[in-house]
Amino acid sequence: MTSFEDDNGSSYVGVGGDFANVLDHNDYLALINSTDTAGVVLRVHLILEDFLNIWCSKTSGSEDLFKGPFIGFRSKLSIAQNLGLDSKIFEVLDRFNKIRNSYSHNRKYTLEQSRLDALILFVDELPLSENLLPCKEFSIHIGGTDTTTGKDIERSYKYEDADLNKKIIIVFIVLVLKLLGWMQSEFERKGINYTIISDFLEK
Repeated sequence: MTSFEDDNGSSYVGVGGDFANVLDHNDYLALINSTDTAGVVLRVHLILEDFLNIWCSKTSGSEDLFKGPFIGFRSKLSIAQNLGLDSKIFEVLDRFNKIRNSYSHNRKYTLEQSRLDALILFVDELPLSENLLPCKEFSIHIGGTDTTTGKDIERSYKYEDADLNKKIIIVFIVLVLKLLGWMQSEFERKGINYTIISDFLEK
């Protein structure tokens, strides 16, 4: 379950339901702590595939649409497009898939800045973009307790100062926020039942 605290830190909203897999805080902590770019890209790819699974499942009305023989990401993406996935979202997810394939087929591959910049342009132009900063102005903040010292720690990462791994993560987080907003809007418009908030808990 992922928790979103308010500014006062007095309560949080548990996120689960249909989106539990794509909003798992353990995944995001693992991404931030990873020093392996290929591992970061692979984990990002798996989370994005969960978004495709949810979209296809909800819009088709079949909870086990992909049950049976293996269906790859690209095939799921095409099915998602046939089920109404926005064409700009299709393009962004296809680009992420191609980056993942580059890492999968060449262990010495390093993502080129020009390729990342091209991806960023597509992410920034996605629906609901007016509600978020552009990727290169975005920053992420991580807080927690150091397990060895017991002290509270907080780290911030701005795109402009980040290494390649953090840049990929920042672009990914902006994409996830836009995907979530777009899918919620589409589900509501289509009258599709879904659950994002599992419960409200007091600290």
